[in-house]
Amino acid sequence: NQLSKNLFSPNFLMLLIAWTIGMKETGIVRYFTNIITLLYMLFGRAIGVPSGAIFSTIKKRDSFETKKTFLSITNTYIQLLYVVAIVITTTVVPIIIRQTNSAITNIILLFIISGFIEYITITYEKLYLVQGAARQLARINGMSAAICFLYVTSIPMHNSLFLLPICCIRTTTMYAIA
Repeated sequence: NQLSKNLFSPNFLMLLIAWTIGMKETGIVRYFTNIITLLYMLFGRAIGVPSGAIFSTIKKRDSFETKKTFLSITNTYIQLLYVVAIVITTTVVPIIIRQTNSAITNIILLFIISGFIEYITITYEKLYLVQGAARQLARINGMSAAICFLYVTSIPMHNSLFLLPICCIRTTTMYAIA
């Protein structure tokens, strides 16, 4: 699970971006994506840890109670993500479009999308771990990591949409986890 999370983390994606487009352009991308990295850490600590604690306390209750609590937390969390996405779309994206060329804009936007895909799975992953389904989660994430590794090592990534397959891999993984 941790290996998969690291392969799709902002830090690894930033290394992949640097390898693909060079250090100068990566500096520009990093400037605009620092907010995503900050949100990644914030949501991991503010949502991931407390939701894991809540799920562990309701573990011994019936499945209806667990499902009700899980859906309540997850729905509230996803609504928060909608608000954050709207704020970023209306404030940061226009600046990115004005300040960068189209290739770097594509990379930044795909980086932001990949970050949001990671945020969506936080509560699901905590429920898997608390319910003792870590092996199932590891299988899903392991397949995702293997596919990503194959993509990164075998396909030339020369265009500005090289993060698109990574977003697709994580979206598919997100659906499998959900």
